[in-house]
Amino acid sequence: MYWWSLPALLKGWVDRVFVAGWAFDLDADGRVVPRLQRLTVHLVPLSGTSARSFARHGYDAAYRTQVEAGVVGYCGARRGVTAFVHDSEDGDRDAVAASVGSAVGEVAEAITGAVPR
Repeated sequence: MYWWSLPALLKGWVDRVFVAGWAFDLDADGRVVPRLQRLTVHLVPLSGTSARSFARHGYDAAYRTQVEAGVVGYCGARRGVTAFVHDSEDGDRDAVAASVGSAVGEVAEAITGAVPR
């Protein structure tokens, strides 16, 4: 997360990769036809603020709308785990490492069905 959205370079990558003909098509009536139904997308967004502040200001909902619905859902991919890592800039280093480990564990469990050791 950067200013409550995707960082500019990542946004540019999304704009160049998730394009008509690959991520979606348009039918004869101009309706979107998703093409990525075979994919499941797992997300691990990093936030420099606390989970409480993030939720209080609605940034979690904004992220879910922009990225989960606006990119992943638009292209028809299944939404997997979204595991936020909060306080990533100013948080205690060990707490941030534990949060990253937890997020990676959630994604790994969703993919493999087993809790990583």
